[in-house]
Amino acid sequence: MAILSLQIDPEDLRLMQETLSPKQFRSAMYQATKRTTNSLRTRIGREIRKQSYANREHVDRAVVTVLPRSKDDDMPVGEVRIKQIKLPLIAFRTRASKTRGVTATYGPGQAPVTLRHAFKTTVGSHEGIFMRGRKLPSKGPNVGKGKLTRRGYAGRFTIIEVAGPSIYSLMNVQEVVDSIVFDTSAVMAKNLSSQFDRFTKPKTPPPIQSA
Repeated sequence: MAILSLQIDPEDLRLMQETLSPKQFRSAMYQATKRTTNSLRTRIGREIRKQSYANREHVDRAVVTVLPRSKDDDMPVGEVRIKQIKLPLIAFRTRASKTRGVTATYGPGQAPVTLRHAFKTTVGSHEGIFMRGRKLPSKGPNVGKGKLTRRGYAGRFTIIEVAGPSIYSLMNVQEVVDSIVFDTSAVMAKNLSSQFDRFTKPKTPPPIQSA
């Protein structure tokens, strides 16, 4: 699992603790952690898309945040987790042909992969890359219909969505995370400053409405 540590200036932390009430301090820390965690997720996803051809929809499903559950912690912790799951092949750049199957490219500089028996279609509202299954259907309206080919592929009835690689198999995830540490630390400092100002700066009174 990729690990990212952020450093908070001890002097900034001391100033906040001395100036704000305990309730204000906990609220400021919670909001700053929440915003920084969400920002980190966005930056990691952007870097993954830069190093691969995985589309944003499927990267966002694989890169998730775990935000602090309670606003009462003095030092809340936010996490960004990258799931070790294979992305569906449709998440990458694909080209489908009725005679040549489907060709997929996972990222810049990588050789394309061709699956001769694959095809692109929409099942219900879901678009994907599929292949014929190696088993006849065991339920539904097509039970008992169709036959297996010599290679073990079923007739026209059973199809399986094809998966591509996981994010972890495409790149060094720890290097991706390490490459944005400095930038993310700056974002955390900015969010802490914003939260400090929220409680300490006088609010601008609303303009006086003329009669």
